[in-house]
Amino acid sequence: MFLSSLKDYRNNELKWFLLANILLMLISSNVFSLSLDDNELKIVEKIGTIVSVVFFSAIIYVYTFIFDSVMPSNIKVHLVFLFCKKPSDTIFTQILRKCNDDRFTVEDAKKQYKEIYDQIDKNSKLKENQTALWYEIYNRHRDNSIVYGSNRDYLLLRDLHSQTVTLVPIYIILALMTGIITVSIEYLIYLFCMIIILNIGARVQGKRVIYNVLAVDLNH
Repeated sequence: MFLSSLKDYRNNELKWFLLANILLMLISSNVFSLSLDDNELKIVEKIGTIVSVVFFSAIIYVYTFIFDSVMPSNIKVHLVFLFCKKPSDTIFTQILRKCNDDRFTVEDAKKQYKEIYDQIDKNSKLKENQTALWYEIYNRHRDNSIVYGSNRDYLLLRDLHSQTVTLVPIYIILALMTGIITVSIEYLIYLFCMIIILNIGARVQGKRVIYNVLAVDLNH
């Protein structure tokens, strides 16, 4: 029940965002321009074109939503962070170098997580991947409103990002294969701008989730 409510954005925000992008694609294709000077034959041709483009848009919507739905979470995470480590991979050693949260101090973390730091000192592999250690703490507080809210926002941004990345090749391939519409450079620029914005947002929110879990745990 918790997981289903956490990801209810897939039935709301995610679909509406995709529909908005499809609508912008239709607008950029200039297929809705009917002039009063057009004769009946031109009007019929344009209506036929509009129907074809709407059908084309429906295909893009279905394919994009399906591919995004079956995409594994680890790939979506990789698309966000690319070749950088996830915040959870080095969170405990990062706190020692620089604590980016004023809700707790380095001394608080060292005292509370002494056993974790001992494990990291004894196992060199843990210096590069501390996600499992952080996840144990997350599981204790996943129902906390602060943790839940920030995690939901991160997952939404992550999925919006992967959905937009998926939309680009599907749009280009289907446009070139069908010839119903020409590829709009302006629309592609818009999509790439959204990818960058969503990537930054997902990175920031992902880091916020990591620190929220520890702040809640340390002040519990």
